[in-house]
Amino acid sequence: MKHYRKREEGITLIGFLLGLTLVAFAAVMVMKIVPMYTEYYNISKAMDGIAAEAGLANKTNYQIRSALFRRLQTNYVRSVDEKDIHIVRKNGVRVNISYEVRKGLIANLDVVASFDKEVVLSG
Repeated sequence: MKHYRKREEGITLIGFLLGLTLVAFAAVMVMKIVPMYTEYYNISKAMDGIAAEAGLANKTNYQIRSALFRRLQTNYVRSVDEKDIHIVRKNGVRVNISYEVRKGLIANLDVVASFDKEVVLSG
């Protein structure tokens, strides 16, 4: 009769630390990326709101920007500046926000996301 040794099964310390490192890295990525997309969602919601606002296409560019910035400030949007908003009056009134968000990840690595949203205002 042969006696077979029962093999020990489980994770080693090195395997545990490697897994913990991967989980920590993924958590940091999520904490950096999710706020960027929630802010974009708020911007998208604000732009859809001004697109649905009646008669805004007949207003001046300054009044359109003011209406948009009021909505953005209500939603605590900090990534959009005045230079990121473009209003074009050709074939209707189009409002475009195009911006980039850069967040430091670790050391000299950054997470960069580019966003672009355009709506047509109703007349």
